[in-house]
Amino acid sequence: MSKVKKPFYKRVWVWVLAVIVVFVFMVNAAPDVEPTASEPVTPVKKEAPKPAPVKKNDPDISKAEFDAIENGMTYVEVVKIIGGEGEVMSEIGVKGEEFYTIMYMYDGEKGLGSNANFTFQDGKLSMKAQYGLK
Repeated sequence: MSKVKKPFYKRVWVWVLAVIVVFVFMVNAAPDVEPTASEPVTPVKKEAPKPAPVKKNDPDISKAEFDAIENGMTYVEVVKIIGGEGEVMSEIGVKGEEFYTIMYMYDGEKGLGSNANFTFQDGKLSMKAQYGLK
């Protein structure tokens, strides 16, 4: 026994789609309402453009700078070598407590996707890693 198919116009999804299309058309075709003389027009204050956010990870790191950084250094010592602050990638614990751990990332000077990561625990560099630094 074969099942008889309904004509497409008797299916629910066709009517739901038709209602959505008509609604979208009506919303987009509605004329824009402009204020009349009886409505007070208030001027729009334009805000001064905000300066672009300062990128923390500027300057980038080179392979020579990466090689100069050693485990046991403080974050301040690492920043002096690289010449700028890194971007915080993760942070675990409460600052000042024994196992407080924070990881910073620096973009590489050359090479697409090159970067370096530094993990500090108890204020000292405990791990460093790099990819594609030249």
